[in-house]
Amino acid sequence: MTIIDKVYIMTNAVVPVKNFTDVTVSWDDSANRRSESKGGLLVPLYSYPYTTNGNCTAEFWVTIGTSAARKNTIVIANPSNGPNAEPNIVNDFNVCIDFLRDAGVEVIGYVKTKEGYPDISSYRDIQLVKEDIDLWSSASYTTIDGIFIDEV
Repeated sequence: MTIIDKVYIMTNAVVPVKNFTDVTVSWDDSANRRSESKGGLLVPLYSYPYTTNGNCTAEFWVTIGTSAARKNTIVIANPSNGPNAEPNIVNDFNVCIDFLRDAGVEVIGYVKTKEGYPDISSYRDIQLVKEDIDLWSSASYTTIDGIFIDEV
Protein backbone atom coordinates (compact mmCIF):
# COMPACT_ATOMS: atom_id res chain seq x y z
CA MET A 1 0.00 0.00 0.00
CA THR A 2 1.31 3.44 -0.86
CA ILE A 3 1.19 5.84 2.05
CA ILE A 4 0.97 9.60 1.75
CA ASP A 5 2.47 11.13 4.87
CA LYS A 6 1.87 14.85 4.46
CA VAL A 7 0.15 17.37 2.26
CA TYR A 8 1.82 20.73 1.63
CA ILE A 9 0.05 23.74 0.21
CA MET A 10 2.00 26.56 -1.42
CA THR A 11 0.67 29.97 -0.52
CA ASN A 12 3.26 32.42 0.79
CA ALA A 13 4.96 29.56 2.63
CA VAL A 14 4.96 25.77 2.65
CA VAL A 15 2.57 24.51 5.29
CA PRO A 16 2.03 20.88 6.31
CA VAL A 17 -1.69 20.18 6.38
CA LYS A 18 -3.06 17.62 8.83
CA ASN A 19 -6.30 15.65 8.49
CA PHE A 20 -6.54 15.85 4.70
CA THR A 21 -9.63 13.73 4.11
CA ASP A 22 -8.62 11.73 1.02
CA VAL A 23 -5.11 10.88 2.18
CA THR A 24 -3.94 8.12 4.51
CA VAL A 25 -1.59 9.61 7.08
CA SER A 26 1.19 7.49 8.51
CA TRP A 27 4.82 7.80 9.58
CA ASP A 28 7.60 5.40 8.68
CA ASP A 29 10.32 5.61 11.36
CA SER A 30 12.30 2.77 9.79
CA ALA A 31 13.56 5.04 7.01
CA ASN A 32 15.12 7.49 9.50
CA ARG A 33 13.22 10.47 8.13
CA ARG A 34 13.89 13.95 9.45
CA SER A 35 12.04 14.89 12.62
CA GLU A 36 9.26 17.47 12.57
CA SER A 37 11.30 19.82 14.74
CA LYS A 38 14.37 20.17 12.50
CA GLY A 39 14.84 22.87 9.92
CA GLY A 40 15.99 21.96 6.47
CA LEU A 41 15.81 22.50 2.74
CA LEU A 42 12.83 22.41 0.40
CA VAL A 43 14.11 21.65 -3.11
CA PRO A 44 11.84 21.90 -6.15
CA LEU A 45 13.73 19.24 -8.11
CA TYR A 46 12.09 19.80 -11.49
CA SER A 47 14.80 18.06 -13.48
CA TYR A 48 14.67 14.74 -15.28
CA PRO A 49 15.86 11.78 -13.18
CA TYR A 50 18.12 9.96 -15.63
CA THR A 51 18.80 6.31 -14.84
CA THR A 52 21.32 3.76 -16.05
CA ASN A 53 20.84 0.02 -15.52
CA GLY A 54 18.21 0.64 -12.85
CA ASN A 55 20.29 3.17 -10.91
CA CYS A 56 19.65 6.88 -10.48
CA THR A 57 22.42 8.72 -12.34
CA ALA A 58 20.91 12.21 -12.63
CA GLU A 59 23.49 14.70 -11.34
CA PHE A 60 21.16 16.88 -9.24
CA TRP A 61 19.32 13.90 -7.77
CA VAL A 62 22.56 12.12 -6.84
CA THR A 63 24.04 15.31 -5.37
CA ILE A 64 21.05 15.73 -3.05
CA GLY A 65 20.97 12.03 -2.14
CA THR A 66 24.65 12.03 -1.14
CA SER A 67 24.78 15.45 0.55
CA ALA A 68 25.37 15.92 4.27
CA ALA A 69 21.99 17.71 4.48
CA ARG A 70 20.00 14.89 2.88
CA LYS A 71 18.14 13.86 6.06
CA ASN A 72 16.97 17.46 6.49
CA THR A 73 15.80 17.86 2.90
CA ILE A 74 12.40 17.64 1.25
CA VAL A 75 12.41 17.26 -2.53
CA ILE A 76 9.40 18.11 -4.70
CA ALA A 77 9.22 15.65 -7.61
CA ASN A 78 7.42 16.90 -10.73
CA PRO A 79 7.33 14.47 -13.67
CA SER A 80 5.06 16.44 -16.00
CA ASN A 81 3.57 19.46 -14.24
CA GLY A 82 2.00 16.85 -11.97
CA PRO A 83 2.04 13.04 -11.93
CA ASN A 84 0.59 12.46 -15.42
CA ALA A 85 3.54 11.10 -17.42
CA GLU A 86 4.43 8.31 -19.82
CA PRO A 87 5.30 4.93 -18.20
CA ASN A 88 9.02 5.15 -19.04
CA ILE A 89 9.18 8.59 -17.39
CA VAL A 90 7.32 7.29 -14.34
CA ASN A 91 9.79 4.40 -14.12
CA ASP A 92 12.79 6.76 -14.10
CA PHE A 93 11.14 8.92 -11.45
CA ASN A 94 10.44 5.84 -9.32
CA VAL A 95 14.09 4.75 -9.48
CA CYS A 96 15.36 8.15 -8.39
CA ILE A 97 12.61 8.70 -5.80
CA ASP A 98 13.57 5.37 -4.21
CA PHE A 99 17.24 6.40 -4.32
CA LEU A 100 16.48 9.63 -2.45
CA ARG A 101 14.15 8.01 0.09
CA ASP A 102 16.69 5.24 0.78
CA ALA A 103 19.22 8.03 1.49
CA GLY A 104 16.85 9.65 4.02
CA VAL A 105 15.47 12.44 1.82
CA GLU A 106 11.73 13.10 2.01
CA VAL A 107 10.09 13.20 -1.43
CA ILE A 108 6.74 14.84 -2.08
CA GLY A 109 4.78 14.84 -5.33
CA TYR A 110 3.83 18.00 -7.20
CA VAL A 111 0.15 18.77 -7.94
CA LYS A 112 -0.90 21.95 -9.74
CA THR A 113 -4.18 23.76 -9.08
CA LYS A 114 -4.23 26.28 -11.93
CA GLU A 115 -4.36 25.88 -15.71
CA GLY A 116 -3.45 27.89 -18.77
CA TYR A 117 0.32 28.11 -18.33
CA PRO A 118 2.05 30.41 -19.10
CA ASP A 119 -1.03 32.66 -19.04
CA ILE A 120 -2.64 31.15 -15.98
CA SER A 121 -6.32 31.88 -16.39
CA SER A 122 -8.24 29.77 -13.91
CA TYR A 123 -8.20 27.04 -11.31
CA ARG A 124 -8.43 23.40 -12.33
CA ASP A 125 -11.53 21.46 -11.40
CA ILE A 126 -11.09 20.15 -7.84
CA GLN A 127 -11.83 16.61 -9.05
CA LEU A 128 -8.79 16.78 -11.37
CA VAL A 129 -6.62 17.92 -8.45
CA LYS A 130 -7.89 14.98 -6.37
CA GLU A 131 -7.20 12.61 -9.28
CA ASP A 132 -3.59 13.82 -9.39
CA ILE A 133 -3.26 13.19 -5.65
CA ASP A 134 -4.71 9.71 -6.14
CA LEU A 135 -2.32 9.07 -9.04
CA TRP A 136 0.68 9.84 -6.82
CA SER A 137 -0.62 7.26 -4.35
CA SER A 138 -1.45 4.66 -7.02
CA ALA A 139 0.48 1.55 -7.95
CA SER A 140 2.11 3.50 -10.82
CA TYR A 141 4.35 5.41 -8.43
CA THR A 142 6.64 4.26 -5.68
CA THR A 143 5.97 5.42 -2.11
CA ILE A 144 6.32 9.16 -1.54
CA ASP A 145 6.18 11.11 1.71
CA GLY A 146 3.56 13.69 0.83
CA ILE A 147 1.93 15.95 -1.70
CA PHE A 148 2.89 19.51 -2.69
CA ILE A 149 -0.18 21.46 -3.80
CA ASP A 150 0.96 24.51 -5.75
CA GLU A 151 -0.70 27.70 -6.94
CA VAL A 152 -3.35 27.85 -4.22
